[in-house]
Amino acid sequence: MLHTRAAATLGSQERGLSSFADLPPGTGTGLAAAVGISGGEALMVDLVHDGPHAVVVGMTGSGKSELLTTWVATLCRDRSPREVTFLLVDFKGGRTFDALTRLPHVTGVLTDLDEAKAVRAVESLRAEITHRERMLAELAARDVSEAAGTLPRLVIVVDEYAALVATHPGLHEVFGDHAARGRALGMHLILASQRVAGSFRDAVLANAPLRVALRVTDAGESRAVLGTPAAAALSGAADARGLALVRRASDDAPVLVRVIPCPREALVTIAARAEAQAAGVVVRAPWLPALPASIRLESVRRAGEIVLGVMDEPAAQRQPVLTLEAGVAGFVVVGGSGSGKTEVLRSVAAQAARCAWLPADAEAAWDFGVALESQPPGTVICLDDVDAVLAR
Repeated sequence: MLHTRAAATLGSQERGLSSFADLPPGTGTGLAAAVGISGGEALMVDLVHDGPHAVVVGMTGSGKSELLTTWVATLCRDRSPREVTFLLVDFKGGRTFDALTRLPHVTGVLTDLDEAKAVRAVESLRAEITHRERMLAELAARDVSEAAGTLPRLVIVVDEYAALVATHPGLHEVFGDHAARGRALGMHLILASQRVAGSFRDAVLANAPLRVALRVTDAGESRAVLGTPAAAALSGAADARGLALVRRASDDAPVLVRVIPCPREALVTIAARAEAQAAGVVVRAPWLPALPASIRLESVRRAGEIVLGVMDEPAAQRQPVLTLEAGVAGFVVVGGSGSGKTEVLRSVAAQAARCAWLPADAEAAWDFGVALESQPPGTVICLDDVDAVLAR
């Protein structure tokens, strides 16, 4: 009853501020953003000063997705891509962040509809830590605040964090590492989930003092996030969607807030303004896309070298060309039928000045072997399906 009455009071106080356009801009050197109304005024949350990371919980239908969208949209409205960028991960069906893809601040939207890509990108964030450490060292900066204009803050937003780490438990360590090291590097996490139990490890919770709880069904979940069972007492009525309790590091008790949804037309305006402000700015993605299904040899060919392929090293944010080392006498390609063994040899042959192929016919293959010594120096000898030829 306490929170029902509080919600009614809140509703009567918020009539002066009732739309996204009414939310005031965030100011200062941090990442202050107005996400809703509390006590007749806009409630500000700041990932820098209240964070560096945030945990959000709420059951299905409580308004969690609207909160995340408003939070991201407000930050993009108030700051340019030079100041803040986003990586958005949606592990609950792939539609939460659809409307945000048009914003130039957003480096990518990853979903469980392409699970391998999403996990690969999150794992690549280890390399983003290294990149930022190197950049700060080059600038002689102690943290990202001393590198303003050179290194934007990166906010990683995950909707349904519990599903992500339940499917890939190894990512607990990745997020724990980010939580511990992110403050100085300007890397911030907003991790949202329907439940707390089994989802958030101590390494994350200890570094996420900014807590938001929409309606939950279990008092224990509310206590784990807010230190009070209050979120379990929030109404489940339709008009209570978007009611949340926010607890910042400086708050003695949670603050009741009504989230103000961001309409799609506002996102169009924000995107147009941001694109104009950031003309010529290349937003660096903190991850590389997976290698394509095929790569044209002409795009990677190198004079005087034999290119074997392109390597994928997501943990290092690199995709270097693999070449045959100078002076190597030969190499073996192993793979099943249809795996691409012959294509590798054809690619090598296309780059060689001289090439000779082992015939498939047993008698011709024998003659070929006898005559190998007569081949000119530097000739590349391609032995395709050599095990089958030897068997014959």
